[in-house]
Amino acid sequence: MRSLANCVAFLHLYWIKTLVLGLVVAYFVEWYRSYQVVMVVVTLTSWPICNGCPCTVWEQHLRRKYDPDNFYQGGFVAHYSKKLFGFSVPETAVRISIATILAGSLAIYLGLLD
Repeated sequence: MRSLANCVAFLHLYWIKTLVLGLVVAYFVEWYRSYQVVMVVVTLTSWPICNGCPCTVWEQHLRRKYDPDNFYQGGFVAHYSKKLFGFSVPETAVRISIATILAGSLAIYLGLLD
C-alpha cells in the first residue's frame, strides 16, 4: 500500500504542475481557459469540504495506515520541498500562490489581460 500512497503523491504533484503551467497555457490557448478555471475552482472548493487538500489528506491517511514510518504532518508542498530541497515552504506561501493562480486564471478567462 506504500506504492498507493506514492501514486497519490505523484497525482498531487501532477495536479500542482498542471495548475501552475496551466496558467501559462491558458494565457496563450483560449480554449484551455475554461479548463484552468474549473481546475482552480475544484481545488479551492475541495479544501473546506475535505478539511484540507484532498490529495494531502488521502496520502497522509494511506501513509498513516500502511506505512507509519513515512507518515508526515503538515502540507504536501512544505513536506516535499523540505525532503527534496532542504527548505520548507510555509503554508501561507502556498495559499498565497493558490490565490494568485486563481486571480490570474480568472483574469485570463475574463480577458482582462488581453
